[in-house]
Amino acid sequence: MFKKPVNRWWTVLAGALGCAGGSGVVASWVFGVFVKEISRDFGWQRTVTTAGIFFFYLAFGLGCLSLGEVMSRWGARSSSLIFVLIFVVSIAGIGFLPDSPLLFCVVYSVMGFFGAAATALPYSIAIAGWFDRNRGLALALVVGGTGVSAMFISRYANWLLTNFGWRGGYIGIAVFCAAVALPGLTFFFSMPPGAPGPRVAARWRPILGNPNLWLITIPLFFISVAVYGITTNLAPLLTDRGMNMVSAATLLGILGGTSGISRIVTGAVMDRIHVRFVSAVVFLLAGCGIALVAYGHIGGLATTAGVVAIGVGLGAEAGIMGFAVSYYFGADSLPRAGGVVFAACAWGGGVGNALGSISYDLTGSYGGALVAYISLAVLSAVVILQLGPYKSTVLPERLSPLPSTAIGTRL
Repeated sequence: MFKKPVNRWWTVLAGALGCAGGSGVVASWVFGVFVKEISRDFGWQRTVTTAGIFFFYLAFGLGCLSLGEVMSRWGARSSSLIFVLIFVVSIAGIGFLPDSPLLFCVVYSVMGFFGAAATALPYSIAIAGWFDRNRGLALALVVGGTGVSAMFISRYANWLLTNFGWRGGYIGIAVFCAAVALPGLTFFFSMPPGAPGPRVAARWRPILGNPNLWLITIPLFFISVAVYGITTNLAPLLTDRGMNMVSAATLLGILGGTSGISRIVTGAVMDRIHVRFVSAVVFLLAGCGIALVAYGHIGGLATTAGVVAIGVGLGAEAGIMGFAVSYYFGADSLPRAGGVVFAACAWGGGVGNALGSISYDLTGSYGGALVAYISLAVLSAVVILQLGPYKSTVLPERLSPLPSTAIGTRL
């Protein structure tokens, strides 16, 4: 799309736009606004309705693994464009569904699978090649796009719900995602010169056998259970305890705005302090935030402080994924290794959402799930501290390694 030389910051802009209209926005900040109306309209139990988002996360994980493989073979930009187009159409399709839990889960699964490209995953691969210095900041600006849209998307969804119902709401969300994400991929995204081309990829065995992959994946799975579980269930949790929907949507906006700021700040900090230390701090902070929401007075200062702390953890989690993988794996391993990590985070989100719904239907409250969220946040901090110095253990024979500062032993 561009004549060389290409300014690498255009790809950062493309990523920010892609994340602003991406799957994280739909799953975390839109679904919670619509869930009670969908349940009331169809007469479904809340567990039935939230099964849609569970299957979204399940399929999203499979989509991340598949997208990593597809990008390794056919390139990032064209693969991502096709995925995002189908993702947008499936969002609009929710608004036309009949009273069928099966169809609801199927369409949400399609949305989740192809929504894998409506994340930071394809942009992280490009940015790892474009940036050595300031890579953390660049990745933070990409995932910060989600935070920008999260500041208003819940209120926008609530406005759509009030004026057009949840069916019109999904169509309005689809229009927003298409208008934001597709132009970025079409006009601004580019891979760096000399990037590994299609069909150049490391083998799966050394990637899966690398212990650093699991020291990144396991804690990110745990923290995803916690932060995505509480985020998806936050609006019904708050309204069940007496808060009106407008106030709950406002708190979701605060959470989203905090996550956006957190992405930028933690990204810049990770350029200077090892990712394991930054991660441990923000994961523990997220656990404290969940505790404040769980046990503080609803509507009081404790609730707001808790939401802010959760937002810090949610924002940092997104940036840590791309940053950590890019510094522990060679360029040709990034699509597949990144797919594994993003898949684990997606499945963590599905588990977290399911825990909340099951706890509510069995006990009439989210208390059991909240205890699990807090415990997993603490455990995630403990595990990620086991990461060692930065290094690249899987380097392609046919390609030059990443710059020395990216794969050295800098702490």
